[in-house]
Amino acid sequence: MKKPPGMHWLPLLLLLASCQGSGDLPLAQVDPAAAPSDPTFDQVNAIVQRACTPCHKGGGESDGGDTRLIIAEDDVSLETCAEIVSQRSSILEQAEANLMPPGAWPRLTSQEKLIIRRWIDNGAPAPCN
Repeated sequence: MKKPPGMHWLPLLLLLASCQGSGDLPLAQVDPAAAPSDPTFDQVNAIVQRACTPCHKGGGESDGGDTRLIIAEDDVSLETCAEIVSQRSSILEQAEANLMPPGAWPRLTSQEKLIIRRWIDNGAPAPCN
């Protein structure tokens, strides 16, 4: 079956459309109302668990060795509250530079970056602090 004219562009257009709003604005240009002024650790944790922990996982010792699935060269685990709090500045730096998540994974949105920035600016309150 022959595709209608122009249909070969559809996958590319869908890809480009999905990239809109994915952290495309510097934080200084994001609408201040786009994120809560006092975000909670739970809000930040939800972002980190979705975007970071699939690669930055701490592993068990069940096989006698390190079973971490680490794609990043820095060997950082971001599963626990303490790990997220200790790596908070690095998380934001990597996200703002659009270096993480890597590859074809969707980058953090400007709103998600603003949530992390405000959480850090408010002292990174967390249950493990």
